[in-house]
Amino acid sequence: TTTRASMAFYDPDNNSITVDLFYFKNEKGHDLVRTVNHELGHAFTDQVCERLESDFFHRKPSPQKSKISEGIAEYFAHSIDDYPSEHYFAGSVYCLFGPSCDLYCGGYKEVKPVLEKLGVEKGIESLVK
Repeated sequence: TTTRASMAFYDPDNNSITVDLFYFKNEKGHDLVRTVNHELGHAFTDQVCERLESDFFHRKPSPQKSKISEGIAEYFAHSIDDYPSEHYFAGSVYCLFGPSCDLYCGGYKEVKPVLEKLGVEKGIESLVK
């Protein structure tokens, strides 16, 4: 059997998004679009970082950096969601990622006000400095 590491990922070294369609064979199209939007969030963040000459995507990962990165990506994913944003908080039973979702849902709650106040691009610039 093949071990599958993730359903999708963005590779900043070659600016590519890879999607493993195996994960979506029994899912609604909405889940695939949401996942691609999430990865586009990573790609856009990387493009902003490259313009700023920031090594945000290439330096050693830290919990806070990961939370910001996943929060921005979730902000992009939420652009198609009809779930109310209050359902996305760390530990929420409504979080799509289960009870240990601080990286995604907690990150989303942390970056959302910055992105909405400054706009997406300026907000990302502020968050990755």
